[in-house]
Amino acid sequence: MARRAKTVESRISEIEAQKAQFQSKIDNYKAKIANLDAKALELIEAQKQKELENLLEVIKASGKTPEEVIAALNSDRPN
Repeated sequence: MARRAKTVESRISEIEAQKAQFQSKIDNYKAKIANLDAKALELIEAQKQKELENLLEVIKASGKTPEEVIAALNSDRPN
């Protein structure tokens, strides 16, 4: 019986080792996903910033202040 118990204990240890390996892989993938999310967010923010810069250039080219453009847009909007 002691021999069989050791076999079960050995098998449990192997399973726990496999579980730890999989958990390590999961943690690595989570870190990679977080890194990719951060890069995507950085690109989105850069794109938004570029759009805002382009919009500001258009507003400046119109000869109006940003406040005047906003007021004109608000007055054109239906209530």
